[in-house]
Amino acid sequence: MSENTPGGPPRDENDPYSSSTNPGMPGPGMPGDSSVPPQPIPGGGFPAAPPPQEPYGQPSRYDEPVSVGQALHFGWDRFKSSMGTWIGALLLILLMNIVLGLIFTALSPTYQYVIENFSDPDALAAVPQPGFLDVLLGFLAAAVSFVISSLATHGALAAVDKPRVRLADFFAIRNAGNIVLLGFVVGFISSVLSLIPGIGGLLSVAAYFFLVFSLMFVIDAGKNAFAAIGSSAKLVAGSAGVVIVLIVANIGLSFLGVILCFVGLLFTLPVAYIAQAFVYRRLTEKATA
Repeated sequence: MSENTPGGPPRDENDPYSSSTNPGMPGPGMPGDSSVPPQPIPGGGFPAAPPPQEPYGQPSRYDEPVSVGQALHFGWDRFKSSMGTWIGALLLILLMNIVLGLIFTALSPTYQYVIENFSDPDALAAVPQPGFLDVLLGFLAAAVSFVISSLATHGALAAVDKPRVRLADFFAIRNAGNIVLLGFVVGFISSVLSLIPGIGGLLSVAAYFFLVFSLMFVIDAGKNAFAAIGSSAKLVAGSAGVVIVLIVANIGLSFLGVILCFVGLLFTLPVAYIAQAFVYRRLTEKATA
């Protein structure tokens, strides 16, 4: 049997959740009673709703400070979820660079001369100047090497977007032309700066610092090489402290991988790549918010 409750739907006496007099449930006007509208707070207005919760493992889209510790933890979690894929991808990248080097060596007349006369010091002292073919092969090898080296960054950006990456994510190359152009521009900048007496090395380090996110802007935002350089410099300038800590942490991870007989790099490099992609995404979201 049921009866009507003032201001509410019919109450079923057999349903304890519909009874306002149930001892275990809040009655009218008690805290937790959804039938009572929210009360205004002093000074007017109502309490603000809590912000929506981010899914676990996703970079925050709000204004919390970017934490390198959080980035490293995120990188380790995402690496663990796709460990086999990451190790396989890094080994493929290494193998492709080795094959590229062997092809370049086999086709370059200058390298052929060095190999043939390796045991003759007098012949090595008279190595001929690189010819047109050597220069052309060098540019082609560098262009392909830039694209190959960018595969890990493609994978890291994919790892920020989803819990598990596939090998295809590393080879889903985007904006390849500007990746190559960026490689030549950055290489040219570093070469010119390194020639400056006394402070050349320091200036090269500073250039790397400000250009650390340029490749991610090319791949992720689809920018041309020069726009990516400007965007990276601007982003780093606005968050220099975080970027310094990130670079130091990634250098530490690389050193740890090296002292573990280089095999450790298969475990530390993915964490460093993903952590850098995480910080890039957090900083760009904050900049465009």
